[in-house]
Parts: sequence; C-alpha cells; structure tokens
Amino acid sequence: MSKPEPVPGGQYHNSQVKRSTELIRVDRLKEQIGTEIKVVGKTYYLYERGVWVAHDRYFMRPLALRTMDLEDQTTNAVRAILDLAEDRWQEPASKFKGCIIFDTSGNVLINTLDAVLKVTPTTIEELPHSHEYFFTRQLQVVYTPGVDFPHYKKALQEGLPCEKDQKLKQLMMANIFYPSAKFEVALVEIGTAGSGKSTLAEPFLSMFGDKLKTPRVVSHLTIVQLCDSRTYGLAELESSLVNHAAELQSLEVADSSNFKTLVSGEPIQVRDIYEKSQVIRPTCKLWFLSNTMPRFKHGTAAELRRLRFLFYQHVASEEQFDSTLKQTLAQERDAIFSGWVLPALQELLTLNRMPTGGQGSINLMERFAISNDPLTAFMAAHCELKADAFTPTHLLVNRMQRFYEEEDFPSAFGNNPLKPLLERYPQLRQTRPGHLDRIRGIQGIFLRDK
Repeated sequence: MSKPEPVPGGQYHNSQVKRSTELIRVDRLKEQIGTEIKVVGKTYYLYERGVWVAHDRYFMRPLALRTMDLEDQTTNAVRAILDLAEDRWQEPASKFKGCIIFDTSGNVLINTLDAVLKVTPTTIEELPHSHEYFFTRQLQVVYTPGVDFPHYKKALQEGLPCEKDQKLKQLMMANIFYPSAKFEVALVEIGTAGSGKSTLAEPFLSMFGDKLKTPRVVSHLTIVQLCDSRTYGLAELESSLVNHAAELQSLEVADSSNFKTLVSGEPIQVRDIYEKSQVIRPTCKLWFLSNTMPRFKHGTAAELRRLRFLFYQHVASEEQFDSTLKQTLAQERDAIFSGWVLPALQELLTLNRMPTGGQGSINLMERFAISNDPLTAFMAAHCELKADAFTPTHLLVNRMQRFYEEEDFPSAFGNNPLKPLLERYPQLRQTRPGHLDRIRGIQGIFLRDK
C-alpha cells in the first residue's frame, strides 16, 4: 500500500491556516462585544457609558465560544482565541485612571454620569464622554448649576456656625476631587454622637456610589490599618478618591510613617491579597470622623502639619432629631457638588496652602500638638537650648512630670523621660559640672523660671 502524498507546505501550512482562523475568531469576538476593548495583563476592559469596566477571563469565555461552530468548541480553542486577543489589545496599566485627572494644561477633568467636566480657575465646561480619557471610575452625580441645596446649608450652619470653619470644610471636601496631594492634609472631624458630622458626610458618600459595589472610589480603612504596611487593602487606595473612616480609633498608633507617606502622596509599597507587591503613588485623601483626637506613639510636628481639624459642638435634642435628614441631604448631592464643591475646587487651583479654619479648629490643633508630641510642647513652654547651660537632672525631670500631669498626659511621661529628650536633641548630654560633683545634669539645656 503506497503512502499518501504530503500536503504542500506541510506543518507550516497547517499552522498558518490555524492562525488565520484564530484571527478571524478574534475579530468576531470584538464584533460581539460591540464596544472599545483593551487588556491589561489578563484583565479585560470594556468601555461602557463613559467608563472602562474591568472583567476577567471567565467573563470572556462564553463570548469566545460563540465565535466558533459547535464542533470546534474546545477548551484549547477558547484559550487560543483569548491568548491572541490579549496580545492584540494589550495596554499598559498606567494608561488607565480613576475618575479625576489633570489635562495637559493643568485643568481638572472629572468623570460624572452625564459628562466629563473640565474645571479651570474661571470656568466649568461640559465635555462629552470619550474612551480616550481611560476613566475606570465615575462619580454618581449630574452637573446641575444654579440649583439650591437649602437643607445642606442649614445643617452646615448648625454643625459649624463659624464661617472660617465652613470655608475649611468646603475646601477640604473640594480637595477630595483634586487629583494631587499638593496640599498634604488630612481632615479629622470631631464631635460627640448626634453632632451632625456623619450627617454632613452623607451627600458625599452618595456621590461616591454604593460602597459595596466595585469599582469603588471610596475606601474605608481605619487609621491603624492605614499605618500598618501589612494591610492588604492599601492597594485599593491607588484608585480611591478618599479613604473615609467613620470612627477614628482612640488607641495610640505605633507608627505614623505610612500616614505621612499617604497624606503627602509619596510612593509606597503595597501588596493585595494573593498578589505580588507593587509600588503605588496614591493621591487618595484621608478623612476621619471621631469622638476623640488621634495620637501617634512617637508623634512630632510632622503629623500636626498634615492635619486639619473641625469641631462639631451642636447636638440635636430628641425633639429636633430628624431620622430622614441624611436621605434628604443625599438627594441634594447634585446641587451640592455643582454649587458648593466645584467653586471651591476652582479656588483650590489658585491656592498654595490649605487654611486652618476658625478659632475652634485652631484650638484643636494646639491641643493635638501637645497630646501628640508633649515633649516638644514642654520644651517650647519651659526650656531653651544653650550650649553652655546646665540643668540638674532632678529639676528637669520634676518639671517635666508636673507639665505632663497638668496637661493630663501622665502616661506620656514614661519610666525614662530623659531617653526621648536625648534622642530628639542629640546636642544634649548627661554630665556633672565638676569632677567631684555628685549632682548629675543635662549640658546644653536651660530651664526657665516658672
């Protein structure tokens, strides 16, 4: 029996036919999808109603099957189509953005439900949605200039009667929509239960959308989680506008380095669960609601510089309490965003520094300065650094102890109060004024008279 004649081209010819078939199927796949499509790694992005929506391979597999005849539908055939599609549609991850970006002229672009808003210091322009912006998030607001928001204005006036505090609140809320960490500030709103701080937050949370829905524009990590580099959720800050913590834990935070890095928008190494570590540079703003002030274990002026405080003193009585107010304010979100947030965002484009608020806010900052860094507060109030000065140890320690107790921070005194002093000010040294003198003291520090 004679052998069959070889096919012209052999294996090469068969592979070319197979490749051509796969290319045709990839084109069919794109036709089925019916919209713009890009791939990052093995994640598929489909452009839908103004936003690029991420999907995994499992979403694409049924679509790939429909490009083939029934007898050709195999796992290997589906894999081959998706492998080729990923090669053809691959894009760098850096191309995709959240819902706010700067354009090439430094203006802010915001992706909303009905348009892309171009915000300049003097104008607000509505632009049509386009896949070329590469937005992966969308604010749940509609631009409605000229519409009033009376309930929010009333609640704001009751919660923060000081005009300077109201202005700080307005600018800090606008800062959430500023695509940079230029101002390097986080907001801490303090007030007892029923003071209205969470009520005034409600319209903004509704702008961000359902907190259980992905992709989200808001995160909810506590201050302890933010300061712990092992926290998996840190990776989501890259695409979040704001991290909103409903209760700032009153316990002492051991390490503030992550906090300072995040507020300043500096690079930070993170790792999501089951993923490799990566370096991100988030511009996510930090926003805390609390009954008490935070405190960092080894606090310095660095934390103070990065914080702004607002104090809510008004507490509604049982007769005044309105259980529907949060819902009412949420319904005013479009008007609040259009007539209150955006004008403040325009102002931010011209500012170089975030203000500190009214006297109530300044008082909180001063109190935080002492509670967070009592050593610096003690030095400023009672001591001077002079190279030729000498202060006996017992006098210095006794003055420090009285200061800490008067300020109601006895726990900050510690068992060895001189250790942090000598570490903070390395020019100081323990010594005796004379060779035979038994009085020990600190050289380089002068204790003022009371």
